[in-house]
Amino acid sequence: MHYCLECREEAVGPICHRCGANTITGANSTLTGATGSSADRAAALCYVLWFVSALVMLAIPRFRHSRTVKFHAYQSILLSALLMVVFFSLGLYLPLRLRDTVFWAFQVAALTLWVSMIALTWMGKNPSVPWVGGLAEKQM
Repeated sequence: MHYCLECREEAVGPICHRCGANTITGANSTLTGATGSSADRAAALCYVLWFVSALVMLAIPRFRHSRTVKFHAYQSILLSALLMVVFFSLGLYLPLRLRDTVFWAFQVAALTLWVSMIALTWMGKNPSVPWVGGLAEKQM
């Protein structure tokens, strides 16, 4: 005999018929749609393959209407575009002696930013990059 860990009612199966919670773990199954931890994970996936994964996440109907996923998808697209423009501009305007050192430093900084965005979003912290986050917010 199972009892729901949320509402303490008797449950016949692994899901409570009264509140919808899992009788084994106590997690509320009504929050596993486009909200809660799955939205945080989907938002983190927006950063994995730069702007490509953000476009894929915007195309998935399940997450298309989630505000968190849309914000991080737009932020990923804008941040990818900004980093590409800066990278190519550095290549055009830097003297050859400085180019390798500056490229290496820029790539390390961009990778650090990108990994921290994935990690913080996965944990549900909802990070926003200055200036880019404001533009992403306007797109919603």
